[in-house]
Amino acid sequence: MVYIPVEKKIRLDAHNDVLMKLIQHSHEQHRCFFDNRDQYLEVHWSALKESQINACFYAAFTPGFGSTAENQQLINRQFAALLHLEELASHIGAPFRKYTGGSLHPGQKNDFQHWAIQTIEGAYSIDSENALGLIDQYADMGVKAIALVWNHGNSLGGGTQSSLDLTPLGRLVIEKMEQRRILVDVSHMNNHTFWSTVKASTKPLIASHSGAYEITPHVRNLDDLQLKAIADTGGVINVVFHRAFVGDPTTASIEDVADHIMYICHLIGPEHVGIGSDFDGCDAPIDLEHIGKLNSLDRLLKRRGLRLRQRNGILGNNLARLLMQDAPDQHAGVKGAPKVDIRAIHHSITDITTDYEIRYTLNEPCEPRFWIDGIEKKLMRIAAHTYVIRVTKEQLEGYHLISITWGSENQQRKTTLINF
Repeated sequence: MVYIPVEKKIRLDAHNDVLMKLIQHSHEQHRCFFDNRDQYLEVHWSALKESQINACFYAAFTPGFGSTAENQQLINRQFAALLHLEELASHIGAPFRKYTGGSLHPGQKNDFQHWAIQTIEGAYSIDSENALGLIDQYADMGVKAIALVWNHGNSLGGGTQSSLDLTPLGRLVIEKMEQRRILVDVSHMNNHTFWSTVKASTKPLIASHSGAYEITPHVRNLDDLQLKAIADTGGVINVVFHRAFVGDPTTASIEDVADHIMYICHLIGPEHVGIGSDFDGCDAPIDLEHIGKLNSLDRLLKRRGLRLRQRNGILGNNLARLLMQDAPDQHAGVKGAPKVDIRAIHHSITDITTDYEIRYTLNEPCEPRFWIDGIEKKLMRIAAHTYVIRVTKEQLEGYHLISITWGSENQQRKTTLINF
């Protein structure tokens, strides 16, 4: 168990849809995250600093329409948007970094640092051909939680607008996620898939953005038995802010959000409660219109009788504890691993077909394997330590996850996101 001192607070919001909003605009407009001059975003840099939000789950969302390849392309574009935000932050000196593992604690001087934690909402990119390879690549990219479904069913299970149960592939994916320390997110699951997921899981579960059904009887909320089941796994229910999920769709306010938090605290204990705003993807409640107003929620919960440790837990420490529990520090990299160089990416014309050639050079002999968006591809050796794969432009237009594995049982890995 990770211990967080009572005076320490790691403020962590378990769900926003900033990335989906950003990819609807050009990279130049991504700067609005840091200046928000047009008031476009509910999660932006000045608001994060105002409420001292140390970390957020930045969801890569897919709605389930189109093919698995099209949904993976949508996820990859959102991965790219997050990397672009990190690049912009480095240019302006903002302490915004993508989180891949290790401690979320503030520095010794409690200097402000914001970690962007990558998650996936709706795994419509996954099928039987790419499932295990994609989960490995997602883990390599720093994904820390995956909601198997959004509202519609898929190859893994059923959402709230589906009658499907968890499938055999869904069980296999949960097992693989747990092996790679990716949290299983039950928000958006229907009852069948929820209870089958509880049965299939061996690690703590989370609901990234849900409410209490007994307070607001909406299909997206969780009933008392479900709330207790998540607590029994050691998990955390992160209360959503969307008006229709916490109260009246037109008049719901910060008081309604607090009602849900207090109800769940009394039912299962405050150590199993967090926040998952759904900012930039929700109709935000009155007096809680953006993430900069989170201090108002803290003060309200204090008036409702919660102590400092309990409030700090709800506003981030509880979920942060799950993330840091038994997690290796991935910032350090793999010691002793052969250096892998993505040496060249170029294309050449052969007859009427445009081919991409991806060339890898390793600094010591090994038997590498190569993956594109979860699917293994054949490598050709063209020199002692140099390997090439050729694919058509049609196959690779847009962003793709590219991985090479090597070493004993291919345990060494390098994954990158490439825009062809």
